[in-house]
Amino acid sequence: MKQLIVCLILLFQVNFVFCQADTILYYAGNNKPSDEASAFEKDVVNKINQTKFKIKRYLNENGRWLEVSKEIIYILNDTTLKIELYHNETKISETIRNVIFDPAKSNYIFQDFYENGNIKIEGRTLYKFPLFLTDTIKEYYENGILKQKSFYDNNQTISNEIWNKDGTKYMDNVFSSADELPLFPGGIVDLRKAIANSVVYPAEARRREIQGRVYVGFVIMEDGYIDGITVVKSVDPILDEAAIEAVKSFEYKWEPAKINGKNVRFFYTVPINFSLI
Repeated sequence: MKQLIVCLILLFQVNFVFCQADTILYYAGNNKPSDEASAFEKDVVNKINQTKFKIKRYLNENGRWLEVSKEIIYILNDTTLKIELYHNETKISETIRNVIFDPAKSNYIFQDFYENGNIKIEGRTLYKFPLFLTDTIKEYYENGILKQKSFYDNNQTISNEIWNKDGTKYMDNVFSSADELPLFPGGIVDLRKAIANSVVYPAEARRREIQGRVYVGFVIMEDGYIDGITVVKSVDPILDEAAIEAVKSFEYKWEPAKINGKNVRFFYTVPINFSLI
């Protein structure tokens, strides 16, 4: 127990003195710090050497912890980190993080940058890594347009404003994590069937042999109906429009997400596959 206490103390010092053994951080809905029994997610932080760390993120799927991503953290100097994000051992992105300790608030001011040099996210965090967000956080699209402005308390989203890539307003107070996730009537299997039954493969796309997987996002509102349908990952404008139309045709009422027992708006993403085979 004494060793565990020492490890935890070292974890939260500003000098990055982690234990050699893995340090595990647990999160419940809406990224609330929790114990293992209540956790939906966990970060396993491992010190490789004095300037290199590894963070693996896991999701709790019916009592089984499944790895969803991995970050490799390189400490370049006292105020600069390089962060490589991996999924299934494939490198997805590389981010530079600048962090400066603010003794007046006992937290860090940070900025993460896209590879093109534009700011990705900025605000305040209690730790250099993993981020533990507090106060006002701003996120940006890669083109520099403001994407989201949120207020955090104890790493939990309290409120937010969201904009589209063209700068137009999208929607406010939409969550991506919750105590109770939204449920489609009949569950995930029936959701897949509903998508398959709604999709119409455009004749023009068939003629031009256009295929691929479009990711469509939408907000499940407090009343269980969907709104704010948008393309998250595009393939081609023809398939994008077909995917949007498929989701628009949904007339199903979901069981909405909940935080602290209250229905909240929740952003949900579904893949829609167009295959000529």
